[in-house]
Amino acid sequence: ASLSYIYALDDEHWVLMLDSARYEDNTNIYSEAGGRIRKKTIEWLEPWLKKAEAGHIDVISAMHHDLTDITGFPAYVISNAQEIRDLFAKYHVRVNLCGHTHLQYWKTINWKDESITDLMTGSLDVYSFRYGSVSWTANNSLTYTSLSTDVQGYAEKTDRSDSFVSAFDE
Repeated sequence: ASLSYIYALDDEHWVLMLDSARYEDNTNIYSEAGGRIRKKTIEWLEPWLKKAEAGHIDVISAMHHDLTDITGFPAYVISNAQEIRDLFAKYHVRVNLCGHTHLQYWKTINWKDESITDLMTGSLDVYSFRYGSVSWTANNSLTYTSLSTDVQGYAEKTDRSDSFVSAFDE
């Protein structure tokens, strides 16, 4: 029903990739900026979250759109955010990676006695070319670090001498 899937990092950690695009609503001249998770995707998802909970597997999600009003632009929040937050709270999915504006933001909300954090990640195609590094620590806490792309360092390591790459930061 969508391009959603689950990637098992190992026996204890999964990344849930959720397709939040509204393809069918983007047939006109003006594109639809908002997102949502399709009903059939939710029906597919819940048994997987039950399986993760039964197996003591930690799950983080990732989708293009926001799960919370992280940027102050409500149009970027998925239209069925409350339903997804309910599901995430029920199965202890505490972190969602999103990227609609390609900036570095985060917001934590309390939802049904659970903390859910929306982490908006950077993009390599938007200045300042930042990206995020996510790691789970031994006690199952999550660490997110925002990093800059070192284009000039790459140029030096590879002996690239063209003026664009060697003066990239400028």
